[in-house]
Amino acid sequence: MSSNSGVPPLYPVPLLPDTFQRSDKTDPPAADGAPPASPVAPTSPLHPDSLTPRPITTMHRALGIVEIVSAIVLHLDRPDLAALARTSRLHLSMAVPRLWEAVTPAGALSLLRMLDSEMDEFSLCATPQQSDRFKLYAQHIRLAAISANNPRASPSFGPLPDLDLDESQLTILRRCFPKLWTFSVNLSQSTILRLASAFITPTMTCLSMTVNDVHDPQVIESFVSFIEHIKAVNPPLIKVGFGVGVLSQCPPPVFAAAQSLMRQMRGATDIFIFDSNLGYALMKEFQQRLKSVIILSQGLHMLPPNDHCGLSMCQLKKLELAISAHELIAVVFRLHAPLLQYLDITCHIICNEWCGPATVCLVLTTMDLASLEQLCIKIQEIDDVLEISTQVVEFKHFGAVSAFPLLKKFVFRFYSRCPLALGDTDIIKMARAWPALEVFTVDWRLTSETLTPLSGLHRDDEDRGGPGGLVAPGDLTIHCLSSLKEHCPHLRSIWFKHLTCSEADELDTVEWKASPGRVDLYVGASYLRTTNVSSAYAYLRSLWDDLQLEWGEENSSGMQWARVAERFKSPHV
Repeated sequence: MSSNSGVPPLYPVPLLPDTFQRSDKTDPPAADGAPPASPVAPTSPLHPDSLTPRPITTMHRALGIVEIVSAIVLHLDRPDLAALARTSRLHLSMAVPRLWEAVTPAGALSLLRMLDSEMDEFSLCATPQQSDRFKLYAQHIRLAAISANNPRASPSFGPLPDLDLDESQLTILRRCFPKLWTFSVNLSQSTILRLASAFITPTMTCLSMTVNDVHDPQVIESFVSFIEHIKAVNPPLIKVGFGVGVLSQCPPPVFAAAQSLMRQMRGATDIFIFDSNLGYALMKEFQQRLKSVIILSQGLHMLPPNDHCGLSMCQLKKLELAISAHELIAVVFRLHAPLLQYLDITCHIICNEWCGPATVCLVLTTMDLASLEQLCIKIQEIDDVLEISTQVVEFKHFGAVSAFPLLKKFVFRFYSRCPLALGDTDIIKMARAWPALEVFTVDWRLTSETLTPLSGLHRDDEDRGGPGGLVAPGDLTIHCLSSLKEHCPHLRSIWFKHLTCSEADELDTVEWKASPGRVDLYVGASYLRTTNVSSAYAYLRSLWDDLQLEWGEENSSGMQWARVAERFKSPHV
């Protein structure tokens, strides 16, 4: 495998099995000398300082991945590093002094394949910062694997190591990535600016740049200088992303530099912005050419109140907004986008007498969305310092969603201190309106904790309140599936996170031959998930002839769900 067999290892590495057992559990590591919480598989990785098997948790491996992938994306061909990766004990500082002796274009392909299958799992148990790195690394790995299968292909996504490099090392990196089209960079470190500048190529089409410490004048100056460097190279950018600040507004110099870059990049049609004011300014100035706009505002900024200019975005097909209800009004009331096909609204609501879930309902009634195919609505309250009344929110106020005849995907998530009035009648009305529907998701819960923007919507599997947030849970039953089956023949995914199953026998009333492909059905306080993997296929064979089943997580304390689960274990042929 290696052309570097003469390079000594960093330190003695034990020989490891070719494969090791992957566990889905993320239990904390046992203390030194304490017995492991669960039996250790014979093929578990070994600790590098001992030949005695030692349990390695998912988090341990995740931390190891952070360190090893920086070497992987540089196409190292080192068996000893691959072995170290399996022990999850490699530290980048140990490898850096020898990295540049071992770089080859071929890469450690076996390690790439191994990590490719596990990267998604690692990202689930990581901190937000680690998760962002994992996602970036996963793209590197997959593209490198594609390149391995096609010798003529070149990696199109380049790495950005968190260390300074000299010119000879940069030359090696540029040789490994001769066709760099997509680049993501965090400009918070001084050394990163020089590294990033070295990778801006005349062929680049996608660029995402992030800076968090916007209160540091030196960082702001570096960010602006980096944008000026991009303008000097003048790549044909199509997608441009600006991530600036966390819970703070975009500094004026960065704001102006971003506008200047977009003016020069005449082919740029897609933007990704972490500031609502900058996002709105770019939407307004480039409304005639933008095709995709994503604005994820992490603060509660107000858009210019006296700006009443309309937004006629004749080419816009995708719009994703994670902003406050006030900002949503400011954008949507001005927007005209006849070709819009994808709309994703994550609305942060300060729920009081003049701004609540009803605001989102009103916004939907004002939009012309005749071409809409995907609609995602996520409502999340924030700031429970205010004295508020928990008034009932009726789903029928969202009736405007039924006016989109081409809709293929509908996602509705409602996290509020106000209970939701939702019943079979609402579901049936939507089913009749959407004959092309393929994906249907309804998820709601009551919450009483203080939420900040974006804090809760990435934790969908955690219960932060009671078992559900319905005014009358009995109004929504399993019978609504019959209507979905009747009116939506293409439906392949259903998710009711808190669908009430008071009568287990009701499941027998559903007769639905689903369309080919993957189908998810979520019911009960927990959910049953139907996929292509089966452990309970016999039960629903009479209901879904062409499907197989996989158990999701069970709520052992829910007596009603226990009754339903017991029925699922009974054969029905």
